[in-house]
Amino acid sequence: MAPAHRPHGEFAALRHRNCRLLWYGNSISFVSGWLDQVALNWLVISTTSDPVMLGLVNLDRGLPTMPIFIAGFSLFLMLFAVAPNMYWAIPFLFAAGMMHIAYNSSNNTILQLTVDDAYCGRVLSSLFMTRGLMPIGTATMALFSSFA
Repeated sequence: MAPAHRPHGEFAALRHRNCRLLWYGNSISFVSGWLDQVALNWLVISTTSDPVMLGLVNLDRGLPTMPIFIAGFSLFLMLFAVAPNMYWAIPFLFAAGMMHIAYNSSNNTILQLTVDDAYCGRVLSSLFMTRGLMPIGTATMALFSSFA
């Protein structure tokens, strides 16, 4: 039996402008997050040479705030998706953004309390440097969207 024919191909969704914008934005955001993770891990292992410290930093970084972030962010994004109009959608999107800010603030605090004072400046500078790439990603997405 012949396989079912796909009328539009595997990447048919990318023919829609909004889907392309979402894909470009998420790609840039994910790469920035991966750079953040690699830079922090590299810095911790190169300055301490202790694999236990590397594990503790990564555990402290996500464990306490992850359930709150996932639950709150997911809830508000679902409410945003089913909002009947913009008057309902904007507060839900604002609340999702606040959950994201709370997660980042908790991450910064946990890192400052976990890392040795001698290395705190290096760790936080690498964290903020990778987060500083987000405006570059936004500008790149805007440039791509102007050609879409």
